[in-house]
Amino acid sequence: MISGMLSLTKDQKKDFKATMDEAQKEATPVHEQIVKSRDAIAEAVGAGKGQVDINQLVNAEAALETQMATIELMAFAKLFKTLDASQQSKATGVIYMIRGVFNTGKNWNSSE
Repeated sequence: MISGMLSLTKDQKKDFKATMDEAQKEATPVHEQIVKSRDAIAEAVGAGKGQVDINQLVNAEAALETQMATIELMAFAKLFKTLDASQQSKATGVIYMIRGVFNTGKNWNSSE
């Protein structure tokens, strides 16, 4: 979808895939930590833990979400640098499409 939106050339598609594959490798363990972190928050709330304990878990979750956003935005920045001026003008919408692309726990380019 992104490729069509930006009219990427064959070489740009190859570079984009490589960039996203590299970012996926970095994002996978973070995604796994996010899932565990959310489970821990739910368990703490369900167990009636105090607000201090819940706040610590929430802050840890926020740090993981920040780490994931950094991975996504760095991938976007790397892609953006490969675009020509006409493609760059269309890229503003792509930044919103990148958000959450690695949160599925699956390969980003899988159709499954």
